[in-house]
Amino acid sequence: MKADDEMIRPQGSGLTSSFGGYTFDLEYEPLPEDVKDLTLILEKELKFHEVNVKTELDQKTIRLAGQNLTIEDMNVTDGKTEITVNAPEDFGVMEAELSGKGSSISLESSYDRSFDKIEEGLDKQHVLVFNGVLSEFEVLTITKYVKVEPADKTIQIGGQ
Repeated sequence: MKADDEMIRPQGSGLTSSFGGYTFDLEYEPLPEDVKDLTLILEKELKFHEVNVKTELDQKTIRLAGQNLTIEDMNVTDGKTEITVNAPEDFGVMEAELSGKGSSISLESSYDRSFDKIEEGLDKQHVLVFNGVLSEFEVLTITKYVKVEPADKTIQIGGQ
């Protein structure tokens, strides 16, 4: 962000999702007094992609957006099924379904557990949490994912 041609450093950010949609927040250092011109500079933005990618769970590799995601682990705890996937740092699953033996359960949430430094940047463990348990797991279907992509945009918030 720029205030009267002076860069204002970011202090934090976040993204939440709910039935109403997605919300993000950005936090910056306090602005100087009497700001005349305020501009938000977007270097990167979240892009949502709708797909229909089905993966047999015994394959352990999901091919999505030109990248291979690896299924590392699958656990059932407290009536929820968790699948841990190794994914690039700029990637997240937003909508998915887990199916098997004629029934299915939907993705409740997803979160990033840990990050590892690799040659291309960072790799992370992305955990998919499904609400329920199936007697036999067969197919993971991803229908929406989000990816950080270059934006190079500016938004004039106030001023001339």
